[in-house]
Amino acid sequence: MTDRGATLFGLVLGAFGLWLLFRPRDGDVSEGGSIYEAAIASKITPDEAAQYAADAGFPADQIPIIVAIAQAESSLRTQVICDNMGKDPTTGKYVCATRYRGDPVTPGSLSSDRGVLQINDKAHPDVTDDQAFDPAQAFVAGYAISLNATNYTPWSQYKNGKYLKFMS
Repeated sequence: MTDRGATLFGLVLGAFGLWLLFRPRDGDVSEGGSIYEAAIASKITPDEAAQYAADAGFPADQIPIIVAIAQAESSLRTQVICDNMGKDPTTGKYVCATRYRGDPVTPGSLSSDRGVLQINDKAHPDVTDDQAFDPAQAFVAGYAISLNATNYTPWSQYKNGKYLKFMS
């Protein structure tokens, strides 16, 4: 194993240790369920995403594209976070450590993609966590990020074409 591989393995092992330490336990949230279950349940439907997009100013012909991007990026989960860990030295692929709002940041994270549109905190420091995790505000931010629905290249799932499987 190379030094880089060992470092990545150590980061993954450390992240797993943190998960064990901070994992949801019974009673984390009153009235049933855990914080983790509540975060996973915070998912919108494609129709709700389309309405948020329309309300944010996306033209009708662009709404299916931004909704498909949201589906590919977050599975329409509003409280999901991808901690970007950089490239895996053995595969050359980018590594994402998935967590939910309220979970501790993954050690070694270079940046975090937040919310339904996975808005990166370093590329878009003007978008607060509260905005990124609120679907209505996230689509407003997405409209600005997309240069008024004219450029979707800030989203990796658009650039790699994975959003296409969600197009009707």
